[in-house]
Amino acid sequence: MTSFRKHPLYGPQDFDGIFATTWALYKKHFSWLFLYSFLFSLVLSLPGIYLIDMDSLIELQTTPNLQALSSMTGNLFLYLVTILLGYSLLYLLLHHFIIRKEEEPWLPAGTLFIESVTKHYLPYLLVMIIAGLLFFAGIFLGVFLLVIGSLLAAVYLGTVFFPVTPALIVEKRDPFATIGRCFSLVHGYFWPTVGQVLVFMILYLIVSFLLGILASAPYAGNLFQIMSHPEVAGEMISDNRFINMQNPLMILLNAAVSGALLPFIPAFATTLYFNLRAREDERSPFPERTEEDE
Repeated sequence: MTSFRKHPLYGPQDFDGIFATTWALYKKHFSWLFLYSFLFSLVLSLPGIYLIDMDSLIELQTTPNLQALSSMTGNLFLYLVTILLGYSLLYLLLHHFIIRKEEEPWLPAGTLFIESVTKHYLPYLLVMIIAGLLFFAGIFLGVFLLVIGSLLAAVYLGTVFFPVTPALIVEKRDPFATIGRCFSLVHGYFWPTVGQVLVFMILYLIVSFLLGILASAPYAGNLFQIMSHPEVAGEMISDNRFINMQNPLMILLNAAVSGALLPFIPAFATTLYFNLRAREDERSPFPERTEEDE
């Protein structure tokens, strides 16, 4: 990769520009980003089907059973590890694809996939674990300041860690240095970045809600039945008939929703990162040199 200052996305942008660029990147690379997100979401739904017994989970909600819970712990742990490994690779791949394709559009998707795995995956896993631990530790400590403390911690750390993936890819620092780099980048342009992240997350949740409604359309009849006959709600939920998450149609619809939604995150995070780098250069005539400048 050439110097980040020569990257097409490098440059200061105002509030509207951040979202305009995010939308442009989403549309420009949608086909590949959707394909990766859809396929990963589809494949990663399989461990939940084979490792998690939904009937047993529903039964535990009504009749707690420590022995049954203990027997499920191993499968739950394996499921969580699978999800962590799979979605970490997906998010790394999506970010790496946008960054490299914007710089060198002729690069084939296969080459970018191999680069993601061989160059960045292991450091990225460690970054995700460290960031996750810090995030949940901040929320836990925020409990001592009641709900508002946890909320502020989530907003603060969520903002700081939003550009962590492009920072790792572009700057090629070790995982701990990458975490520290996110703090210094975001703190240099803090309040505008907080505002941009909050607006993005609100819009993302709204779109997620709307697409979720569309995905559950085949089960609208069950919803109307519950509304007209509330007494059957408990029976339908206990029988797993309200929305069967293991139904093949539901799996495909959820994967399609993920395919449409997830690309927004790397598009926004990458735009945010290069904006923060440009803002840093505006503040300092001699910014810190990193490996990509060599």
